[in-house]
Amino acid sequence: MVRCFFCCLGMLLFAAWEGNALGQANSGLIPPPLMARFGLVRAWHAQVELDSAVTRVTHVTQHVSATRGVTIIDIVAADNERQRITTITNLQLDAFGKPLGHEGAKIAAERRIAELQEIGVAAKALTQVVPEITLYVSTGNGLLHAINGETGASRWAIQVGNSDFPSFAAAANDEFVAAINGIHLYVYHAADGRLAFTRRLIHSPGAGPALTQSYVHVPLAPGLLESYHLLDPKVPDRIYQSFGRAVLQPVVSPASVIWATDRGFMYVGNADQPGVRYRLETQAEISARPAWLAPNRVVVASRDGDVYCTDEFTGALIWRFSTGEAIGSSPVAVGDDVFVITDNYTMFRLSGQSGGYGPSSVWSTLNIRKFLAASKNRLYCLDYTGRVVVLDRATGGRVATLPVGFLEIDVLNYQTDRLFFVTRSGLLQSFREVGNEYPIIHNGPGMEAPTTPPVTQEGEADPKAKPAPEAPAGGDPFGGAADPFGGAADPFGGGGGAPGEAPKKEPEGDDPFGAAADPFATP
Repeated sequence: MVRCFFCCLGMLLFAAWEGNALGQANSGLIPPPLMARFGLVRAWHAQVELDSAVTRVTHVTQHVSATRGVTIIDIVAADNERQRITTITNLQLDAFGKPLGHEGAKIAAERRIAELQEIGVAAKALTQVVPEITLYVSTGNGLLHAINGETGASRWAIQVGNSDFPSFAAAANDEFVAAINGIHLYVYHAADGRLAFTRRLIHSPGAGPALTQSYVHVPLAPGLLESYHLLDPKVPDRIYQSFGRAVLQPVVSPASVIWATDRGFMYVGNADQPGVRYRLETQAEISARPAWLAPNRVVVASRDGDVYCTDEFTGALIWRFSTGEAIGSSPVAVGDDVFVITDNYTMFRLSGQSGGYGPSSVWSTLNIRKFLAASKNRLYCLDYTGRVVVLDRATGGRVATLPVGFLEIDVLNYQTDRLFFVTRSGLLQSFREVGNEYPIIHNGPGMEAPTTPPVTQEGEADPKAKPAPEAPAGGDPFGGAADPFGGAADPFGGGGGAPGEAPKKEPEGDDPFGAAADPFATP
């Protein structure tokens, strides 16, 4: 009788657990016990404010701050770092109701350790600085939501432009966030969502904007890059011409803005000073964004099947790797690794130093469609069926395959180790590995680039030469005629080949740096 009672009780408990798990799955929430089998913990989940009958989530952009963060001091047992006694942060309040600050938190930790020592408890402090991480979620009707990337708390939500006009992915720096709606650029204060300014673009946008410290850069469909100063509206706008259609969101580094076109050209220019340093020509279309490899390299993949790595400042071709298959997805730089996925679902791990098979144990693996995130020892990817695959980072071997695909929007996170699962109806979930309470930053604060060298053109060796006059407002940044779309000489000397190769002459009438080019003509 007793045995029967316990059997029935066990069945009821199992049914209750299974019903709860199914209920979470039906609501879109991934059951924590399921993810625990793969060593993952759900950090948070949140729901974006939207009417799922009217609109859907379209883009998710992550920003890792280089200047804002939380100093976390864990006081742990001296002989066991996993035994946490207490935690002090710079945001905690002192006796007067004011935040402790970084120095105040350090003093409070030292005081607490001294108190523990007085009662015979040996303790020490472990300090961790966690940068401010923000997710910017865009919807089809122009709503933009700012969400804390570590807690899921909503910071603000605003309507960008006209809900009937198309919107692109947002971009942000530590002070501003920019979004495009229709043919208008909107720039907001990142802290509270207040409108800073708006501009009407000179042509249809090709993709979302990119923000450096002082400028917002907007790619335009005919192949132009239009740049606006974020702080001083009196600074003249800049317009750069490029060969082909600019339909990819630019990539920024501390010193550069990098963009590519569908004609197989990649351009690298100064982030906040006038001038384009160089361009790289590949043998086929570039259909995915380049990547910045700290501290001073740029990696781009082309549909010719090759991966190119150049020096960020000189344009010198450091290495070139052939996969033998077309590449339509962005290379991902994590630490010194570069991950590339071909259109035939083959994933390569390359050395950022050499690009080839060297001391870093380069490998390739099959049936991988998309890169999601990376931790110290693992990679999280999608296979060609949409399931989440866990790979060993060192060998490329499969560790596990999650039984169901949860992603409706693929969020590529090359900056931290967090996994984001996003549905079209606005449900966001963040998962981390067990033990990784604080995020691992791959590309972000601390990755400073060397000082930008001066931009010089051929024939400018004489330091006593009279400097060229500044271009008028809206003028050609390369000098020449006031009209930014014609009359100027090619600043690259009519070239277009890869660094180190002989210049190649463009077809007459097609070179956007020549007088006959029409920047508004459809390529």
